[in-house]
Amino acid sequence: MPIASFQVSLRLRGRRVVVVGGGPEATRLVPTLLAAGADVTVVAPRLTPTLENLAQHRLVALRREYQPGDLNDAWLVIACSGQPDVDAAVAVEADQRRVWCIRQNAPDASATLISS
Repeated sequence: MPIASFQVSLRLRGRRVVVVGGGPEATRLVPTLLAAGADVTVVAPRLTPTLENLAQHRLVALRREYQPGDLNDAWLVIACSGQPDVDAAVAVEADQRRVWCIRQNAPDASATLISS
């Protein structure tokens, strides 16, 4: 019987993680990424108050829409913009660059899964 997924843990300390989206899903995930020591960049035109606060001193915030090239030097990307077409474009770029990618709106289409 084929295995549908294989669970792994990622060491993120010092690695660039890009989060595309600034809403509730990003707000839930970013503190965990920071606690793991990741160098987090959030790409979103708007951020929740929590993310705005973190952007003051703990993460890089690009307050704009996602653009091709935003994944340069990324090791992991989380697509949680709330816009399926944007998240799909992020996943395509990540796949082309061989970057781990999690699509929150379509976990079955992700190369990586988050278990809660």
